[in-house]
Order: sequence, then C-alpha cells, then structure tokens
Amino acid sequence: GITGAIGLRPTLAALRSGDHDDVRAVMVGAGPDRAAIAERIRAQGLAGAITMHEPMPARDAFALARTVVMPSRAEAMPYIVLEALAAGMPLIATTVGGIPEIMGQNNAALVEPALVPLTDAMRRSLDQPGWLGNQMVPVTTLKSRFSAAVMAESIVNAYREALTRARPAAIQRSPAGPKTNGASSVS
Repeated sequence: GITGAIGLRPTLAALRSGDHDDVRAVMVGAGPDRAAIAERIRAQGLAGAITMHEPMPARDAFALARTVVMPSRAEAMPYIVLEALAAGMPLIATTVGGIPEIMGQNNAALVEPALVPLTDAMRRSLDQPGWLGNQMVPVTTLKSRFSAAVMAESIVNAYREALTRARPAAIQRSPAGPKTNGASSVS
C-alpha cells in the first residue's frame, strides 16, 4: 500500500528544489489514505512530478522506474524488496523489519526511517549513477537464502522444533502418560 511511508512528497520537493528539478516519482499501490495523498500532492504543486498508479504486478511497476524506493516506517519481510532485488532493480530501503536481513546490516542503500537520510540516499543515487548497483545483493545469494523452497523448509523446521520442545511437556502433564492404544513398540 501507499500508507505508512516516510514523506515521499517532501523528499521529492527537496530534490526538485536543488539540482534535480526534473526528478519524478511513481507511487504504486492502494490504501485508505490514497485520495488524501493525491490531494496533498496536488496542493503541494507536485502533480506533474508524482504519478499514482493502482496496484499492478511488480515487473510492470519496475518498468516505470530506474530506482525502487521502499520508504517504510514498519515492515515485516516485504516481498517487494525481494522482488526488486531479484529483478536487478536498484533499491533504497529503510532499516526496518526484515529488510536489513535481506540486504545486509551495513548496506549503504539502507537508511534510517527518516526524511533526511532518505533524501540524502536518493540524492546520492541521482548524483552518482551506478552507486546503487554496487549495493545490491546478488541474485544467487537471494535464491540461496530466500527462495520459496528455502523459506518453506525454514518454516517446516521451525514447526518441527516447536513440536519437539512441546511434546515432552505434554507427556509429563498427562496423568496417564503417553497413550499407546494397547500396543507397545520399541524405539
């Protein structure tokens, strides 16, 4: 969605008032504040600089941009970050939720979730073409850590571990001990 993000409008306004008066942004997504955001964009004179689009497949959204900016204040494990990196898109993101786990704690493309660091990173990406390319996680690393198969296996292992820890406690709490249905077995 487009809610819960750091002020992209003030960031864009700051960039446009400096050396980057032609910079534009594309916002993709929906949310309960979409109409209010669109009105603020118009009121701040940024209607020609920010285009809003309804939700669409990530690859279609990526085709509209040179850089993906994930200006979140809170996230869990955002798949859009994984999708952007897997597609080879330069990415600037905030140090919230699982994003540092994906990109690496010391990645220069990660910024604190505040207006000034986000604006500075965006300015740097405009002033130094190619800078972000050096910060991106290799696709092979993404696949080895975050592919669907790897993530599913991790979840299954977490459940197995939880069941293993819970099983002895359940047996101890049972007044009759474990149920055998009259059968015996040797393990």
